[in-house]
Amino acid sequence: MPHDFDQERRARLEQARTVDRSFRIGGETFERRPKVHPEALLPLDRMKVPTFGPPTPDNPRGDLIDPGSSRAEDLAAIDAVVLAHIDTDGDPTAEERYLALRARKTDPLDFADLYELMRWLTTEEVGRPTGLSADSTGTPQSTGTSSTDGSSQPGIRAA
Repeated sequence: MPHDFDQERRARLEQARTVDRSFRIGGETFERRPKVHPEALLPLDRMKVPTFGPPTPDNPRGDLIDPGSSRAEDLAAIDAVVLAHIDTDGDPTAEERYLALRARKTDPLDFADLYELMRWLTTEEVGRPTGLSADSTGTPQSTGTSSTDGSSQPGIRAA
């Protein structure tokens, strides 16, 4: 008898539909989709910490090999992931409300808020931690050592 992946998929989807998928941020309540396409996580690949070459006596930090992603690239990736996870089927205004929340001038969501929201959504989606730990926003290049010096959060590139 063949292994029935369809049965496992149905069970995972049923489990995802029975748990509370709502979340609150910035005074707004949203619901996450029970499942998303795996491509919804691809924007995370664009988030990279800077990579430095080996240290030298004149430059103990090492030469910058790859500046990593910019704060604008990181924010775009986070917004793409969050928007892919927000369920608009039951609430057609959810995406618009999220974008209004992001544009809010009074009590705006800061980078830490958005990053933690993205981490929570992706962890809930895959059912386990995503590999994005508190000290890493992605996989650094293997040609040197990574550094987050000057960062306001571990693993987040300083702007």
